[in-house]
Amino acid sequence: MSGETVLERPEEARIRDELEKLVVHDLHGPFGDEEEEFRERPTDRYILGRLAPEGETIEPDLMDDGADTDGADVGEDEAEPSVLTAASLMPSALGCTVFVDGETAELKVSGRWARYERVDGPEGGGGGAGATGGRVWSRVPDSGVVRLALREGRLGPERMPCDEHVVVRGRARRHDGGWLVSVFLVNTTPRPQPLAARAWLFQARMSVSAVDGGPIFRARPDTFGGGDDIDRAEQRRLAMAYRFHPEFAVGHGVGVTARQAPDNHRWRPFQQDRRRHPIRQRQPHGLGVMAGE
Repeated sequence: MSGETVLERPEEARIRDELEKLVVHDLHGPFGDEEEEFRERPTDRYILGRLAPEGETIEPDLMDDGADTDGADVGEDEAEPSVLTAASLMPSALGCTVFVDGETAELKVSGRWARYERVDGPEGGGGGAGATGGRVWSRVPDSGVVRLALREGRLGPERMPCDEHVVVRGRARRHDGGWLVSVFLVNTTPRPQPLAARAWLFQARMSVSAVDGGPIFRARPDTFGGGDDIDRAEQRRLAMAYRFHPEFAVGHGVGVTARQAPDNHRWRPFQQDRRRHPIRQRQPHGLGVMAGE
């Protein structure tokens, strides 16, 4: 036998990246290709990145009666009563808040999502895992772009051209010479009685950018409020510690990523630089904000 290694030993970072991709594909989807098919309900298969139809609730349920009750203060012949949880709404929107230049008149909002439709599966098992004829769920990807005019107060709703039940809403107000804007991608599909999974949106994502791709985004202003003097001092210390990591967006029910425009070199968000060059906080940058990544 030769002394050569048969398999190359992968680096820890590569293993971690592959594991992360598997987890995201498993929980967020799509696990297969862009037009995957499977038998199980999509609401059971994917638990992340989904938007419920309008008014969808989690029904109240009883807690597990078989839970350990050792040490409970109950009577000799008295059973511990079950606790009825309250009904709550399922999230039907995702969004983010950004700070843009005061001269900006419009924002471009792009959305991507997928619905799953009930169709006849292919014969011979050609429709993915478990799809061997019969009825299956088929992924139907979609996307759209709208323009959101900025003004004081509520914005929209602006309906996506490809799906009237997917809308963009928001709110804007003037702050420190700029616009503080919250933007949301909303699923307004009414919940049908049969096949309710058709009304859900899966793998939902949203991006916010300038209409012309210009540098309009500013770092969110630091605000120190609430708590006592010790709390506010801690907030100021944190702002100083992270002064080289400006915050361009805050997600609402979702994670956000600020991406640099290709022709803008004034800020490098993903490149480590040990020299720590100072950053002008009020200077707008050419970024695109992605929500749902």
